[in-house]
Amino acid sequence: MPNALDQFLEPIIDDIAANKFVLILGPDLYANYIDGKIWNRTEYFKKIEADNKGSFFADNDELFSTNKDNYLSIAGKVKDYYNTDSDIKLLELIASIRFSLIINTSPDISLENFLRPREPNAAFEYFEGEIDKKKNLICDIEHPVIYNVFGRVDKRQSLIINHEEMFKHLTLLLPKDSFPLAINETIRKAGSFLFLGFKFDSWKYQILSYKILDINEGRDQQNNIRLSSTMYSLENPVNIIMTAAAGIKFRNESPAQLLEGIIKKARIVGNMANIFRNIEKKKQYFTYLSYSHQNENCPNLQVMVDIFLDSIDKENQKNQNGDIIDTIYDKRDLQYGQSIDSFMTRIGTGKIAVLIVSDKYLKSVYCMTEALRVYKYNNEDQRVFIILIEDRLMLANEENGKMVIDENGYKIHWKNLYAEQARKSKREDKVRLENYFEISEFIDDFIRKIDDYKSFRICDADYNEGENTINKLSTTKEFEFIKFMDALVSKVKED
Repeated sequence: MPNALDQFLEPIIDDIAANKFVLILGPDLYANYIDGKIWNRTEYFKKIEADNKGSFFADNDELFSTNKDNYLSIAGKVKDYYNTDSDIKLLELIASIRFSLIINTSPDISLENFLRPREPNAAFEYFEGEIDKKKNLICDIEHPVIYNVFGRVDKRQSLIINHEEMFKHLTLLLPKDSFPLAINETIRKAGSFLFLGFKFDSWKYQILSYKILDINEGRDQQNNIRLSSTMYSLENPVNIIMTAAAGIKFRNESPAQLLEGIIKKARIVGNMANIFRNIEKKKQYFTYLSYSHQNENCPNLQVMVDIFLDSIDKENQKNQNGDIIDTIYDKRDLQYGQSIDSFMTRIGTGKIAVLIVSDKYLKSVYCMTEALRVYKYNNEDQRVFIILIEDRLMLANEENGKMVIDENGYKIHWKNLYAEQARKSKREDKVRLENYFEISEFIDDFIRKIDDYKSFRICDADYNEGENTINKLSTTKEFEFIKFMDALVSKVKED
């Protein structure tokens, strides 16, 4: 019996094959690697704001308020961000499918750079105003179009930095016939749209979605499917607006999971060879390691971190063919204030998340926020692994006498934290308060589902006293950990 995701994907696959599908790439799709760090767009732009006195970055507008003195500096830094390498695994997934039309809402051209040598018939265009009406394009599987609607990084005059530039751009963009004829026709006949990397908090993306749907005014509402991966719950006000007004149906899968789902489902359906493009995959693998750094009361936690990192190093050393697994963990790789979303929204082939769960982890707002993000992007493809540090956990007796984690005790802990925050919070702390409430509602379910993940359990008795970190595990536990790591390595390298 097909699952819910399969049922969503079936009409999408049919529409791709029939040139009746539009992929729309959002601004949150890629996190870029700059100076050895992972930066999501908002955090990097806030850094630009901090480095340029007198400037202001409006989060929801995604635009800067600038003066003449710092405009060129800001524009240069924005270009630097979009000129860096994007996520190769996501690029491979997108390029593997012959989408007839891809609308790109950021000035990023990494997809163009990736596709250009691999697809000689592709057209790479960007919105330029009145002249777009005269552009003569073909838009189908054999002649795909990648269309940037908000400028492109290599065309300085097209970059949109401030509100004045955006206002002028939207004045030209909003008329129904402003796109090239072939793009308008593809949108008009489209049966399905897939939005990836959107949160729809920004008004300009809401406006763009309405424009696209307005062009597609003759659509059959029953058959027209619009999906968007989102880190917010469906109770989020913006999601409610976009669901009611635009008919968008939200999914919790990450962009990578949705794209992988399309590929897997199309191969099962058969007779769909024409929608695939042969892409030689780059061997690039990542593990995201999430754990509490407040480990003064749990010294074995750091030992476990060291054992895990050492095991990854050993795996890399024995690979003679250049297969390297890079490990990302927040204290070293993520800038302060970033969440796991920079990694989790892109989790899929070539990537896994490893959570080292301890008592401190279950009581840390930062760690539990990461766990919440992992949970929201679900684990159907089993790319989440857990190492459970059993010492110092709050435990409870089950009826059969077996000791288990006291999920109710942790729930009460978070309910109390939420109540304390509610008493202290000011109006501007609303997001923080909502985060505490969401964790308090999630914690017991997360604990119950720990066994659903591939897990390895460790306690004080499983360590050899006086041994160094590498030889710390007892013989029995070392054997179990080797099996755990073998499963982990196999999954991260799985196509």
